[in-house]
Amino acid sequence: MVESTVGEGAERRLTVYYDGACPICTTEVRFYRAQAGGEEIDWINLQFASEEDLKGLEKDKALSRLHVRDEQGEILEGVPAFAGLMERLPRLAWLGRAMNAPPLSWIMRGLYAVFLRIRPLLQRLARLVGIKPETP
Repeated sequence: MVESTVGEGAERRLTVYYDGACPICTTEVRFYRAQAGGEEIDWINLQFASEEDLKGLEKDKALSRLHVRDEQGEILEGVPAFAGLMERLPRLAWLGRAMNAPPLSWIMRGLYAVFLRIRPLLQRLARLVGIKPETP
């Protein structure tokens, strides 16, 4: 379900695909959406996404890590997706640019790989302390 839509023939916008059943993911998405520029991004909760919303993106793959479709239609995943998202948010643009440049890009990719391995544990812990996802 696209929560911000673009009309027919309108300019393409960045689209963020996220796991609305993940309390960590939804907390982070709420933070990004609240930033200046967040209203210019299409946010798709994969728990409700239609085939039309996905535009060829595999839902299971998209649920495994953050995915972003840029304005040219290119899919970014993982750290490049976070960097691409941050680059569109004025207060975080500097961080997005830094995350795309070595050596920080290498460090962030390593840290994200570790995060993905322990994400299920972190999700359980988040639920235990009362952090709620968007969808059950």
